[in-house]
Amino acid sequence: MTDIWDKINQGQIAPLYLLYGNETFLIDEAVRAIVANIEPGGCSEWNKDIFSGESVKPAEVVAAARLSPFLGGRRLVIVRNIPWFTSDKSKEEDQTESVEDTDTDDANNNYDLMPLMDYLADPNPDCCLVMISKGTPDKRRSPFKVINKAGVAMEFITPKGGERNIWLNKRFTAAGKTVRRDVIDYISMVAGDNLSFLAMEADKLIYYCYDQKVITLADAQSVISQNSTTVVFALTDAVVAKNSALALQILRQLLQQEPKSEQKLLALLATQFRNMLCVSDMKRQGYANGDISGKLALHPYVVEKCASSGHNFTVVQLIKALDILLAVDIAGKSSGQEWHDLLEIALLRICSFHVHRG
Repeated sequence: MTDIWDKINQGQIAPLYLLYGNETFLIDEAVRAIVANIEPGGCSEWNKDIFSGESVKPAEVVAAARLSPFLGGRRLVIVRNIPWFTSDKSKEEDQTESVEDTDTDDANNNYDLMPLMDYLADPNPDCCLVMISKGTPDKRRSPFKVINKAGVAMEFITPKGGERNIWLNKRFTAAGKTVRRDVIDYISMVAGDNLSFLAMEADKLIYYCYDQKVITLADAQSVISQNSTTVVFALTDAVVAKNSALALQILRQLLQQEPKSEQKLLALLATQFRNMLCVSDMKRQGYANGDISGKLALHPYVVEKCASSGHNFTVVQLIKALDILLAVDIAGKSSGQEWHDLLEIALLRICSFHVHRG
């Protein structure tokens, strides 16, 4: 796959691409890269046709691909949402005949693919045909095999975990930026698996740090959109530092921004202290952060944060903190006391714990 991307970025454009997979953001990036690298200097609107595969016939696409470029250059034909190559699973369940033998019957899903198959045997060298499949094509059938032989078939799936971090790091590298692992972990923790959101947050950070080569965690925390996890980190950091004044200030700011959110903040705080307790216990057993992340299903950044914060508490103190937060939940639901008063008292009590250095 890397070789294919290198060729595209070097202007070595194949006559045919079949793009498929669940990650539409990466598919769109591939299309943009192909368009940007078609010679000379991109593709003019006169030499570009865009179709919907759900409303165009293969013969019409072939007719557009066979046209000569207007005033030189190279033609580009893009067909999105093609249903031509996916199999009819309901029919396949009872199918006893050879898959190869059924390829040319009325083609796949009642589409006549013969004009396309004929075109693939002798594609127009002055045209790049980009087909984006709706669903995963049936790789056993001859249309896919012919396409893969005549051009390039590329599958795009959403990267997870380490692969996602590698993808994100490459985005920074391409922009001439150096980032540490804690920055990558922070961004992926905040943005999650959505590549579009990840790319947007990364681009914001790149523009913010336009005049510096190295991007720090402080930069990321200043720019990246906050979510509930990062918000409770700020509150927990103040409690961990035993800074009761700052803890109350952050709590009041949060409640001002989102009134009636006391129970939500209580739940987030309880989760954070429970995570600190679990991480601290596993660290004492000799587990590395990576192992803890996998066993507790926590993001690596969260594990690192909990491990660092947990040093300021003993196990007894962490358990006591959870008891205090549980008491807030019970009192808030049964005594009629104000939630914000109960939360403030709880934070002050936890901040009063003797500082422990683990």
